[in-house]
Amino acid sequence: MKILRRLKDGSLLGVSGRDITYLSSGALISQIVLVVGQIVTARLYTPEEFGHFAVVLAWANILAVLATLRYETAIPLAATDEEAGALARLCLITSTVTSLVVMTLLWASATSGAELIATPGAWWGVPLLLWGTAAFAAVRMFAGRAGAFGRVGRAGVVASVGQVGVQVGLGVAGVSSGLIAGQGVGRVLNAAWIGAGGALRSGGSLRQVVTRWKRMPLLNTVPALLNVISVGAVAPLVARWFGVALAGQFGFATRLLAAPAVLLGQAVSQVMFPRLARLERTSGEAGAQLRRATEALTLVSLPVFSVVWLLGPEAFAVVFGEQWREAGLLAAIMAPWLAANFVSSPLSTYATVRDQLGRILLISVVEATVRLAGLYAGVSAGSAIVGIALYSLAGLGICVAFTGWVLALGGVGRRGLLRDLAVPLVIAAAAAAVSVGTRWAGAPTWVVVAVGVAGVLAVSVPCARRVLRLLPGRSR
Repeated sequence: MKILRRLKDGSLLGVSGRDITYLSSGALISQIVLVVGQIVTARLYTPEEFGHFAVVLAWANILAVLATLRYETAIPLAATDEEAGALARLCLITSTVTSLVVMTLLWASATSGAELIATPGAWWGVPLLLWGTAAFAAVRMFAGRAGAFGRVGRAGVVASVGQVGVQVGLGVAGVSSGLIAGQGVGRVLNAAWIGAGGALRSGGSLRQVVTRWKRMPLLNTVPALLNVISVGAVAPLVARWFGVALAGQFGFATRLLAAPAVLLGQAVSQVMFPRLARLERTSGEAGAQLRRATEALTLVSLPVFSVVWLLGPEAFAVVFGEQWREAGLLAAIMAPWLAANFVSSPLSTYATVRDQLGRILLISVVEATVRLAGLYAGVSAGSAIVGIALYSLAGLGICVAFTGWVLALGGVGRRGLLRDLAVPLVIAAAAAAVSVGTRWAGAPTWVVVAVGVAGVLAVSVPCARRVLRLLPGRSR
């Protein structure tokens, strides 16, 4: 077909758009499987079981950053494929060693009766998830450098099917740790499927790459660790301050809100990182692609996340069951921040390309401090909702400021970009204000839903029109 030929040669969406489509199409199938799975598992597991799962997952994500020492971020920047292969093998070795050490420590603590994590009997999940997460980070970077985006997409589909199959099967059998086991199987499958392509069988000297890229663990590990703690692995703090059940609601909401980032945000990041690195090495001109990506990500994030911030509680109650209405409320509160994070996260790769690791470290320290302080304010106020609202508000401010800094770093005119995005941004803000006003006025549920649906449509139309103008050959 003509449209498929144009997609393959890059004339339909551009080369970047083609590669992103390869990745996001596989991610779309994966996310459909995962969302359907979550609809089922929401009825098989309790909020408390989801809370314990969230705590284990959080610890694994934190330790995974330490396991690779962030050497995987140097893979797209390596001068030769041999050097990139050595970096990937280094990450796999350090991940394996770290996982074995963690497994030994947790097993020893469990047998002695002193659980190091607040999830009795589920200690084994941490090293399993740790290895899968860290190994996947390394092989995904290597596959992205090699342009093997099709393999990455297929691996995601296989992993999601394996994950959901195990979680549902064990849930039906009444195994409370089925969520943990399924997630572990999915992550290991994902890493193994990508790594099975044979790309990691050769490489340069491990000692040389450790020396050459030593700034990565020195300057990039701490920012990544702070980001994981304050963004993706805050569940242990939520469980400690507000209870395991609330941590389950919180984790349930954040995993669903992460779906758009997995579907498109990670695909954009994986395609942009090696491409921006290549542009900086050759022409030093990456501003045009940076601006185009920022505008496209914003236009996608607004309608997608508007569904959550306008209809969150009602949608969660209908789709997942009444016991998850609170998760829908938390999702609505966090949606504006995650919409901004959907844009800023892929752009962060450009700051790494420009060797701004010191500035990234400073920003990460500020972000973690402000966000966790906001969350703890909820403890002082005696309200989890207040804490999560302040946590989200702090994240929104940091993401907007970070995006502006990255654009300035690339020489992108921020006023012009803001002017082009003014209409959809104003409509989104107005829709949110009307929705909140309707709820505070105590309007019937059908009125709240009607206002939300109208708001989503009002946001989506101008965003869709502008996205079409961004396609190659279209007039801006």
